Amino acid sequence: MVCHRGSSDAHFFISVFAQKIKDEGENGGTAKRDENRLPPPHPENQLVVQITRVLRSTGYADLSQIRVSVEQGDVLLEGQIPTYFLKQVAQAQVLPLEEVKFVSNNLVVENSYNHH
Repeated sequence: MVCHRGSSDAHFFISVFAQKIKDEGENGGTAKRDENRLPPPHPENQLVVQITRVLRSTGYADLSQIRVSVEQGDVLLEGQIPTYFLKQVAQAQVLPLEEVKFVSNNLVVENSYNHH
């Protein structure tokens, strides 16, 4: 009985959702939006996401661990990485982005050599 009720609830939800998509399509995507929707993301948050994606797309796993923050187009890169080369790669990937005004490269190169 519960299974049947759950599946009818699912069918109801799907049909309501399908109708909403159809209504938006017929109105050219200009159907009245829900009042409860989240506001659009803040541009600085969007830039953080974009920078994070760019760093991950380099193929260097260490760059995906970098902490990124943005304030008024000024980017701050923080974290630890194993080489100076990767520190420069990170900065070189971020600087060309249109919304970036300045990059503070505060990445710390780990000393991975043990001198005994």
